[in-house]
Amino acid sequence: MTLRNNRGRALAAGLLAGALLGGGLATVTPAGAAVKSAASSIDWKAIWKSELKPLADKRYYQKRKANKVFVKKSAVAAILAPYVTSTAFNTALGNYYTKAQSDANYYTKTQSDTNYYSKTASDAKYAPIQKVFRGSFELLGTSAGANDGFSQGFSFGATFSAAPTVHIIPVAGPVPVGCLGTAVAPDAAPGNLCIFESFISGPVGTLGTCTGGQAFCTDTADAWGFGLFHRSTAAGFTQAFGTWAARPIAIANPAAPPATSAAPKGQQGVR
Repeated sequence: MTLRNNRGRALAAGLLAGALLGGGLATVTPAGAAVKSAASSIDWKAIWKSELKPLADKRYYQKRKANKVFVKKSAVAAILAPYVTSTAFNTALGNYYTKAQSDANYYTKTQSDTNYYSKTASDAKYAPIQKVFRGSFELLGTSAGANDGFSQGFSFGATFSAAPTVHIIPVAGPVPVGCLGTAVAPDAAPGNLCIFESFISGPVGTLGTCTGGQAFCTDTADAWGFGLFHRSTAAGFTQAFGTWAARPIAIANPAAPPATSAAPKGQQGVR
């Protein structure tokens, strides 16, 4: 410990003297000679070995240790050699396209852009899928007596994924769950057909809906439309005006079979 301290003091003294003399250790002054003498007496190899080298060894692997930790390139090649030359490996490679084969089989982006519409071009060319379907009705005529029938058929213009549930709302009546809006702005929740009466005059019976496959009207609709019907309660001129709105859950694939009629819902119609 004393030796190290003495060396340190000698080194510090030499450096200080060198700095005071402008960094020139090889001067002819007595002080310069003393610094040179002090520097020459320091065992620089010992300082490197005992002070500096251990710090360097901690930061870097020695070759001996690196060889133990890492696999040599030649060893990796030797490990992979049996697989690279094996029949199974070559067979697996044969199951994938090369870049040239892939380029020959698939469109490039430029070719794809030429062959297909962009979103902007498609939006400009095709109409968006309709979300709600609306219409109005006018059932009017002169009945000779009670039970004369008046009807009108409606097509949605599209096939719904399922037949909608029917609701018939009387003039100024409460709007049931599944229906929205009014007779002048009819709307419906998905999966519902809402029929709003706006004007009734004369011996008009209760309105109901029918489907094409029914013998009697049971307040149902088809996935593609419905029939609206009423019977007069007496002789006279009848008028029943209103609007309707139908909102599908989804639009069916045109190639899919038609959906069946929904179960009877809403106000009971004519039987």
